[in-house]
Amino acid sequence: MNSTPIVYDYRVEQKILSLSNAVLSEKDETLCSELLLSLADSLF
Repeated sequence: MNSTPIVYDYRVEQKILSLSNAVLSEKDETLCSELLLSLADSLF
């Protein structure tokens, strides 16, 4: 069963999707860290 998360900010949604894709694709740890920091910064 797939569920669609409720995200009201398109930019945050895109950052979450980018981070999720990078983690699930086992991308470089540095890239994942940068994406996580970018997501965290956009929440404040």
